[in-house]
Amino acid sequence: MIRLLTLIFVNLLFLINTNFAARAQIINYPFYEIDNFETTDYRGNPQNWGITQGSDGRIYFANQAGVLIYDGKLWQSIFTDGDAPARSIHINENGKILVGTIADFGTISSSEDGTPKYISLKKDNSVEAIENGQIVYEIANLGDKIIIRTKKGLYELDNNE
Repeated sequence: MIRLLTLIFVNLLFLINTNFAARAQIINYPFYEIDNFETTDYRGNPQNWGITQGSDGRIYFANQAGVLIYDGKLWQSIFTDGDAPARSIHINENGKILVGTIADFGTISSSEDGTPKYISLKKDNSVEAIENGQIVYEIANLGDKIIIRTKKGLYELDNNE
């Protein structure tokens, strides 16, 4: 008798389990092709602090070795003043790429021959208040202003500068 009850109980469990499995929906997720890059591919440091996409379609990385640019095929490296690591990167509403380093802040723009270069805004006295050794951790838009965040405070710039 116990054997018969055990057999019936096991069969009921099997039927209940089969019923739930039949009702379960199978969700198929798309698989996107993902490329992984080694430091030898982009000739930079393995530590990246930020990423943004420019209006030109290129991807800009705030890297420990400076700024890295990837256009889908080729990598370029840009060194900041004093070869400081780029710690933050942002594109503003005007399409300018803004880069924060250690005690400096600047933009990426093209030179006469079309190669990108870093231009410090600290020399223009627009952010001379950033103390030596302070890292620019974050750059953000706030209305018509650009906010620069360091460990010791916030700095405000006019977005049109």
